[in-house]
This record gives sequence, structure tokens and C-alpha cells, in this order.
Amino acid sequence: MPQFAWMAFICAALLAFAFFTFAKRDFDFLTIAYVGAMFYFAPLFWGRVQQSSPELTSTIQPAVYWIATAYVLGLVLAGAALRSFNDSDDIEATSRPALRSSVCYLILAVIGLLGSLISTNGAIITADKVQALNQVGYFYVLFEVAASLSCVAAAVERRWQVVAGSAVLLSIDLLVGFRVFVILTWIGVVLVRLMSFGRIRLYSKMATYGVAAVALVACMLLVHSVRFAIFDEIAAIKGTPPSERITKASEMRGDIVQFGQAAAQPGEKSDESIKSTMQKWLSIPLGLFEQSEPFVIQATLVGTVQTNLSCSASNIFKSIYLLAPPGLVRYLPSASFPPTFYDEYKPILYPNLTYGTGGNIWAEMLCRFGYGGVAVFCVLLILTLVGLHRLLLSCPPAAIAPVVFGGVVIAFYIHRNDLHYTLVMLRQTAIVFVLACGLSVVGTRIQRSLRGEAGVRA
Repeated sequence: MPQFAWMAFICAALLAFAFFTFAKRDFDFLTIAYVGAMFYFAPLFWGRVQQSSPELTSTIQPAVYWIATAYVLGLVLAGAALRSFNDSDDIEATSRPALRSSVCYLILAVIGLLGSLISTNGAIITADKVQALNQVGYFYVLFEVAASLSCVAAAVERRWQVVAGSAVLLSIDLLVGFRVFVILTWIGVVLVRLMSFGRIRLYSKMATYGVAAVALVACMLLVHSVRFAIFDEIAAIKGTPPSERITKASEMRGDIVQFGQAAAQPGEKSDESIKSTMQKWLSIPLGLFEQSEPFVIQATLVGTVQTNLSCSASNIFKSIYLLAPPGLVRYLPSASFPPTFYDEYKPILYPNLTYGTGGNIWAEMLCRFGYGGVAVFCVLLILTLVGLHRLLLSCPPAAIAPVVFGGVVIAFYIHRNDLHYTLVMLRQTAIVFVLACGLSVVGTRIQRSLRGEAGVRA
């Protein structure tokens, strides 16, 4: 049975690869969802996860394979149906929206970054990621979301200077220790660019976008090591003793392997040191992949299946309150906001863990509604992706960036979150969009006023 489930998943993955790569169709959210599924379900190819509790198995059960197989096949069926009814020739691409929102987003991103640096006295930029997480506030969220939307909107408007400026801001986010917005933004930009080609066979873009995707994955796997190297070099310049720098490294989440293990050891000869260091650095990507996010995220689903974990179904409906605008929160019923799925499963699955293990939307649906609920959610998720694609094709130019970014969150990033946090990200995106629209209106009125005064003087 386990071998049959594994083979079924492999066949489904290969079928989906052939369909999304060789079929002539629009690049859409379903394609991104397939890429996200292959990334976050990658441990299923190996059959094991990175389990954080010795009491839980690291072997992936057949039930997990069937969930992944059903989702992947559902994407293929939806893609085939959408390809039959979709007519991309009737779609007119707009390269420069009337509302130049990319500049507005960029201004908001700069305001958010400066506000975060001032409010935290620069403490947001630190080698210890746990400390950095404690410093994240409204300003920093504004910075991350606005920088991402600025980059996507600038790609739509083909304002490459703004794209470059937004990319520089997102590199600061990498330095702080967060990768997600860089990845989601890159996927959003790729979606915008590939959609402009209409119906394509995706393999024809492999030489460019495919190579870029591989490079992005490699960079994101190594980014924590590079980040640690930067902070370690800064500490060395400041004269911090090596022993103290090692202590700080051991306290860092996500950075604990890698650079410290690859660094040359005292007493090694120069030739031996260089050879040893190179070998260690070359071994880092494989070690990082085996301990990467998908292997930790799917451990939650494996643990949920093993323990037959059950959670409150009503809490997920309370998550809808997260979509309420901030000003209306006071009118909601008391104790409206439920505990997150992480708050519910961690005391049971990982009671002794002192660090976070992320969410898992499939584990949440299984925990709350059983396998029937997982099937219903799978259908609803795919229908949502299809609906978002149709919305993207018909929405006003100014709304393209938030629809793209929100769609990427649902298509790609939802696998490592619960519904609670997914809705939080969508709400943050909507709020920044509204702020950008307001800033654009104010800026336009100021420009008209200045032009009017200039005309009167002339």
C-alpha cells in the first residue's frame, strides 16, 4: 500500500509536469499552484520528513500521498477545463495603467522602512532572527508588502527603475532574515511577464525563466548562510571575540548549520583549509534542502495523520473576522479571533519545542473536518485559483498588483500556513492597496494644483 501510494503520487506529478510544461496555455495561478505543490510536497519523493518530535514518525503515510495526489490531479483537470474555455486572444494587455501605482507603493515602502528603523532604534537589523521577529510591527509589514506590490506594479507598468528600487528594498528584507516576500514577489513578476505572451508552451521559456527559478531556489537556500557571513564579518570588524560570535550563531534560527560548519577551523594548513572549506560549502545546499521548509512543514501533516489529531471546526469560521477592516474590529463579538492552528496543534504534537514549526493548511483541514473536509477544501481552493485568474484578466490596471500578489499567496504560499495567517496576508495586501490609492489621489490633486498655479503665472 505505501509503495502504491508513492507510485500514484509520482505518476500524478509527472502527468502534471507534462501538462503544465508542454500544453499550449496561459501561464496562470494553476501553474503556480502546481509549482507550489511540487515544492512543498517535495518530501513525498523521498518518503520522509524532518520530524521535530522523537515520538512521531518521520515516514510519510499513504494518506498524505493521497491528499497530494488528489490536489495535483485536480490542478491538471482544472487547467484542462480552463484551457478549453479560455480564449486569451480576446484579452487586451495593458502595460501602463492609468494609475501609476508602483511609485505610490515605493513611497509607502520607504515610509514603512524608515518608520520601522526609527521605532525600533535600528534593532530590526540584527543577526538574531528571533530578536528581529520581536521587532516586526505595523511599519515593517507596510514596508514588506508595499515593496512587493511596488515591484509587481512596476513590472506591469514596465518601469524598470522602480523595479530595481523595489528589489533593493527587498534585499534589506533578506538581510533582516525574511525570504518569503522576495520569493512571492519574484513569482508575481514572472506571472505578469509570462501572461503578456498569451498562450505559450512553458518549456520554451525554460532557458530564461527556468534557469532564473533554479538560481532563485539556490540563493534562497543559501541566503541564511550568506546573511550569517555578513553579520559575522561585521562582528569581526568590530573586534567581537570569535567565541562570542559562535555563541550568537548557535542562537540563530535557520542559520545554525551552514556558515559556522563551513568556516575554516583553527590550526588547519592553508591548502587543507581551502580544500576543506570548499567541500563544506558545496555540501551546504544538500544539507539545507534536507532540512528545508517543506520537510518541516509536511512533518505537521504526518504527525496529524499519525495521532488522528482533532481540532475545533468552529475556529476556522471565526477566521473570517480577520477580513474586517481595522476600524470595525471594535464592533465584532468579544473573543472573535480564534487561536491559530499552530496554537492548537503545537501543545499536542510538539509540546517541548521552543521554536515555531509553521502552519500546514492540509493538516488544518484534516484536523478540523476530516478527509471529507480536505476534499471539499481542495475543490474550493482550485475554484478560487480559477476565479482569481478570470478576475486578473478583467480587473482595472491599478488593481493588478494586489490581485497578482494575493493570488500568489493563495496558489503558492498557502501550503505552509493555516487559513488564519493566509487571511492576514490578504488583509495586509488590501490595506496597502487602499493606502496607495489614497496616496495616488492626493498626489494627483497636488500635481493638478501646482500645474494650475503654474498656468496662471504663465
